[in-house]
Amino acid sequence: MGYEAIVDVGIIVVAHFKNPLEEEALKLLKKILLFKIRALIPLSSFLGASLIMTKYLKLPLKDVNDKLGETLKINSPAFYEDLKKYDVIKALENSTYYRI
Repeated sequence: MGYEAIVDVGIIVVAHFKNPLEEEALKLLKKILLFKIRALIPLSSFLGASLIMTKYLKLPLKDVNDKLGETLKINSPAFYEDLKKYDVIKALENSTYYRI
C-alpha cells in the first residue's frame, strides 16, 4: 500500500478559513480524507495550522481550534498519528481554554 503524498500544513490552513483558495482546498482535503487521493496527513500539522492561523493570520483562536477539532473528528485512513489524535484534540482544547 503506497502513498502519493504527505499533506503539508499549508493545505490544512487554507482549507479552514475564508479565502480565495478555500473551496479548492476543501475539495482537495475531502478527496484526501476519503482516501481517493492516497496521501497522509500528519496529525501534528493541525497544531502547526493553529499556530499559523492565530499568530500570523490573526484569526480568532476559538474559531480556529473549533474548526480544526471538527476535522479531527473525522475517521480517516489518511491521518498519520505522529501524535495521538486524542492528544492533538486536547492540545487544541487546552490552547483555547488557556488562550495560548
